[in-house]
Amino acid sequence: MLKKFVIFSLSSLLLCACTTVTPDKVQDEIASYDATTPNGYDVQNSGFIGFTDDGRGLITPFGLLRYNTLIKAYKIRFKSFKGVDLNENAGVTEYTDKRNNKLFIIDQQHLTYYAILNSWRKDGKEPDSIWDKAKDIVK
Repeated sequence: MLKKFVIFSLSSLLLCACTTVTPDKVQDEIASYDATTPNGYDVQNSGFIGFTDDGRGLITPFGLLRYNTLIKAYKIRFKSFKGVDLNENAGVTEYTDKRNNKLFIIDQQHLTYYAILNSWRKDGKEPDSIWDKAKDIVK
């Protein structure tokens, strides 16, 4: 009886120890948490709070950081595909809301560029290579 118990215990331990644990799949359709979102706004916004009455975008400091990071990553590729030379903070102005929160407004054209850059990141497009950047400096 003891022998059967030991064999059962060891085989159970061996089976349990060898199983693969996989994390839950990330849901790309759900916006990520943004710690820079001020009170009064939904924090699950990925840096984009919403649209203003005239169609411009309202973004958080994290949203601006993401925008500028995407510009750094895809600046040369964007210029070659879209014919537009993007610079950091292009189309963005500071904005203080009614609650005295520091946010940013991005104009409609640059909001479209932001969306294109973000879709490239999500699609796994390669950012500008060092070679691309070196060729751009030489021009």
